[in-house]
Amino acid sequence: MLSLLCMSVIVAATTHDILQTSHPVWDVAILDVNGDGYNDVAALSSVEGAYPPEKHILIFWGDDSGRFHSKRVYDFPLTPGAGNAFFSEVDGQSPSELIVVGSHGFTVYSFVNEQFIESEIVPIVSIYPVNTREPLFLKEVSVDLDGDGKEEWLVPVPGGFAIWNTSGLWHELLADIPGEVADIGGEYITYRVPKVYVAPLENQQETVLAFLSDRVADFYYGKDLSQSKRYRIPKTLEQRWDAHTDMKDINSDGWPDLLVTQTEGTINMNVLTQIYMGQPSFTYSSKPEFQIETKGGFSAPALADVNNDNLIDLVMVSIPFSLRNIANFFIRKKISIRIDIHLQHESGFPKKPSFRTYMTMEAPDGRERLTYAWGDFNNDGFLDAIIGSGEDSLNIFTRTEKELLSSKPWKSFDIPAFGVARSVDLDGRGGDDLILFHPGIQESQRIDIVQFSP
Repeated sequence: MLSLLCMSVIVAATTHDILQTSHPVWDVAILDVNGDGYNDVAALSSVEGAYPPEKHILIFWGDDSGRFHSKRVYDFPLTPGAGNAFFSEVDGQSPSELIVVGSHGFTVYSFVNEQFIESEIVPIVSIYPVNTREPLFLKEVSVDLDGDGKEEWLVPVPGGFAIWNTSGLWHELLADIPGEVADIGGEYITYRVPKVYVAPLENQQETVLAFLSDRVADFYYGKDLSQSKRYRIPKTLEQRWDAHTDMKDINSDGWPDLLVTQTEGTINMNVLTQIYMGQPSFTYSSKPEFQIETKGGFSAPALADVNNDNLIDLVMVSIPFSLRNIANFFIRKKISIRIDIHLQHESGFPKKPSFRTYMTMEAPDGRERLTYAWGDFNNDGFLDAIIGSGEDSLNIFTRTEKELLSSKPWKSFDIPAFGVARSVDLDGRGGDDLILFHPGIQESQRIDIVQFSP
């Protein structure tokens, strides 16, 4: 049995809850597990060094205030051969079911009489691993494609995806899932699963399903997804060693637009970010409608409405490899990041950023992860940023009258600066709250939840 502890700190109408377990937490999901109308926290935990692997799903029950308390915790042990898990609406009635990937297929658990009860095992073969020691809640697996209130499962298999519904195997669709075998003192098998994009088409009563790798985008649409089209993503940096893609209807015309980021070089790193606007029949121009190049450092884009004008903007977070930044990394364990915001207008994105600011983050070491997240934490309709600014300091930066993102923090918290931060409206009152967990490091047995009063 896992021992659990919850601590609470309330400062200036902001609540900080600390949920602690006896063993490391690797992932967290927020949903209504028991169907009482309140969000709960589901945590995937594993016992360090155990063989066979010993994993648990811990449910911290929420109440009408959106708070989570250690006195109401459900501990559900997984079978030793279990892999990863996800939640899915299988029967069309709340609450969602728990699905656990295993060597014999996907096991479905229904929540009945305050506990998970096994209801069936679906004999699915996939590329998902089993016997995992660092389990995750799988993303983009469960989607309602036909609008019947029951979610289909998008299961990656060699060469594509198998789509399962309550009746069984529905479709087998081609997709680009590259896999490699590396000999590093033994054979290691890796796959890169494409991103999933699902959205309604412009003025049509149908849905498009797209699988997006760094090489191609595979579109499926029409009745029962009977039509398809493959688009080859342009490779504009010949010496690239990494590429990432994302898809969103940026200009609100009903067709999916494409964001492509390519990286080449190491010491002389070059990052090229391009936007291709989608056109009818899933076509794209040969040249991007917008591109920006970042030289001498790492850069990552994000798409979000920054200034509450219902237009998708482009946010670029960059880490320059300057001598000053390198010195700060080794001497002070700090790094400087640059945030550029390109506000979208009717004519598109401006080449020069609409706003630029610099911030300092605590530099990671070993398995530590940089902590930053976007969300509307003060509920003013504008995008805010959470940055891990010190070893035990987390800062929130918001909009001011003069700046889209202030260089001075709106609020600061004594929270470990490394981990995975996610923004979510926990209590349904509007505005975002924060959930932060710390996989793979000393603070891995702790979940931080920060809620902001509207």
